[in-house]
Amino acid sequence: MKRLRSAITRQYALEVVQCDCGFHLGVDASFLDQEDDFEIRCPSCQTVIRTKEVFPEEDLSYQKPTVKLSGESGNVFYIIGVTMKALQRCGAPQKVIDNYQAEATSGDYDHALQTTMKYVDVT
Repeated sequence: MKRLRSAITRQYALEVVQCDCGFHLGVDASFLDQEDDFEIRCPSCQTVIRTKEVFPEEDLSYQKPTVKLSGESGNVFYIIGVTMKALQRCGAPQKVIDNYQAEATSGDYDHALQTTMKYVDVT
């Protein structure tokens, strides 16, 4: 088993896994951080794939999204709102989103920007 790639859009988070037999499976990744471990059966060869084997613990979290802020409103509340929506769309756990909001609003404008750049890639 091996993990091939991730596809994250506004509607879904998908992980593509290749079984040892060569069959590709799509796994809904939006809940991987909420489940401890579960099994997927390859429809081709019936091999059992365990999520802990394919997605190590550190990979179960969200992938850092990219947020376009250049040329947009410099309003700090706009920046925080756009960032929170991007974190939600990429499947970040609610705890991460709450932590971002708390940290981003705990200081001045520069602190909010620094915090935003820690949680997302900014363009």
